[in-house]
Amino acid sequence: MKKNTMRAILCAMTMLAGVPAMAQETEMINTTKYTVGVGIAKHSSSEDSLYHEERNPGGFDFSLSYLREKWGSNVKEYKNEFTLEVGGNIGIGFTGTTSTPAGMSTNMGSSIEVDWSNLVGVNLRFNKNNKIGLGFGLLWRNYRMTNQTQFVQDDNGQIELASYPTGANPKFSRLHSFNLTMPLLYTHRWNNGWAITAGPELCFKTNKDKYNSIKTRYELNGEKYKDISKGVHFNPVTVNVLASVMYKSVGIYARYSPMNVLNSDFGPSFQSFTVGIRLLGW
Repeated sequence: MKKNTMRAILCAMTMLAGVPAMAQETEMINTTKYTVGVGIAKHSSSEDSLYHEERNPGGFDFSLSYLREKWGSNVKEYKNEFTLEVGGNIGIGFTGTTSTPAGMSTNMGSSIEVDWSNLVGVNLRFNKNNKIGLGFGLLWRNYRMTNQTQFVQDDNGQIELASYPTGANPKFSRLHSFNLTMPLLYTHRWNNGWAITAGPELCFKTNKDKYNSIKTRYELNGEKYKDISKGVHFNPVTVNVLASVMYKSVGIYARYSPMNVLNSDFGPSFQSFTVGIRLLGW
């Protein structure tokens, strides 16, 4: 009887000694809080930096900007973080020209540009509403005339404005350029989904690239003619000004090119501007 009593007392003392440890362990578990959203989690424990490194190797966030937009503005609280974004800012616009020489009349309604200005982008996000981004993208642009004048390039690469053959029925004559772009843009976004973006953009062209060309179509005496000339001497490096207004993932944009489109040693001098629709960006 005495032995059983002693065993009961020892068991009770052991259980009482373990209560503080159990309480401490329970408290440690309960004080770690998680907030989860679109595959990104944040927590307040001391393992936060390790967790972030596992989710974002090297401090970069590889999530897609327009997917994050789909789920709202409070997915992640950015604070002085670099993010890598892929696939945003697709634009389709109408292009016009300024300071055009006599006889040149481009048709803005049929002069189209398509750009993908953020094929790959690196952003510095100050918070969820403000960022500066450096993008790497592509830009295709047509300058199209439908009047009685055509673009003609001689064997030396010189581009001139010339009339069609007598009796010809013009269809169009257009300059086509392919560009590599590097926009450096500041973006501010409000919590209601509206955002504004503005900044400079560098454009690079290779003069002998097969995508830089002149194409002219016309009919004469019942026959259809198509003249193509490649290796157009565009201005190899130009600077544009780009701005947009977005609501969530849709908006409008404007691009102004104050520098000459063509190399002034090989063709007439003129500048261009574009207005259009922008998708998948903020």
